[in-house]
Amino acid sequence: MLRFYPTRGVQWMHAVYYDIYDEIHEPMHFMKFYEMMDYWSQERSELGFEFDEDDPDDDADIDRLSLNEHKFNIIPEDERLAFMLGRVVSPKILFHARIAEPLIEKEAKGVRFFKITEYEFGMELQ
Repeated sequence: MLRFYPTRGVQWMHAVYYDIYDEIHEPMHFMKFYEMMDYWSQERSELGFEFDEDDPDDDADIDRLSLNEHKFNIIPEDERLAFMLGRVVSPKILFHARIAEPLIEKEAKGVRFFKITEYEFGMELQ
């Protein structure tokens, strides 16, 4: 469903995979994130260590994420349904609730979703 939206910074590609018996499985799709979005709030996010915003090579270690509403809201919603967060140590892929909720309801395998407001560092490891 996401591939039908003009999502910024994401390229959709048709994909197939071969199982251990060399059988082809499709239809599959591959999401390539070619642009990272610096949409997080440096003031409201809780960082694991000091971050130098003036150093283009420095990435933040975020323990609790808060989005920068000014940067975020100027992008039309259909263009930010999925994006890779930029300027962070471990790039995170964020999905809008319009995308995440149907996948949660269908009990999608291989992916876990956390609401930004409820996420705490390390939840993904549990």
